[in-house]
Amino acid sequence: MRRADEAPGYVVPAEQTEISSAARDRLKHEFLGSLEGAGFGSDGEEAYAVSLAIDFCADYVDRRPLRWSPVVVELFMADWLPRKVLADRAVFESVPSALDAWVRFAGRKSGTPEWAIEQTCEAIPRWRDEMHHSLDNASGGPSGDFLRAARDAGVELEDRAALETFIAGWNARSLLE
Repeated sequence: MRRADEAPGYVVPAEQTEISSAARDRLKHEFLGSLEGAGFGSDGEEAYAVSLAIDFCADYVDRRPLRWSPVVVELFMADWLPRKVLADRAVFESVPSALDAWVRFAGRKSGTPEWAIEQTCEAIPRWRDEMHHSLDNASGGPSGDFLRAARDAGVELEDRAALETFIAGWNARSLLE
């Protein structure tokens, strides 16, 4: 019996290469300068949500951040975001509008037919409530508990010294329990 890759006319798919952080940033900035992204600030929740959408496709789907479908919207909103992202509620509130704009930009840039773009955008409001429900029920395990406690204590997670001080206190409390 012949294997599929030995069949006449079979083309071996090209190996997708990793997308650099510089390429991801360029893509996000191109979006923010586009008609679809014009209303979003470069440091706002919507821009962060678009960065998450780019990272999701680049790292967890097929390394093609411009390729969106209703199923990819579902996986992003109802599964990946609630499990992988610890952020303020405002970020998650911004996801539907940011993702709608991103899908429209990505579709236009990649030459996706308009009907497919519309079908994908129609999936976004369908998964909004599921995303919020999953957020409300996600514990994130011990790492989620730690990050929430640090954030609630006012620790800037980018401030290494403040984080190290918080970790020392966290560990000391854990020994007392």
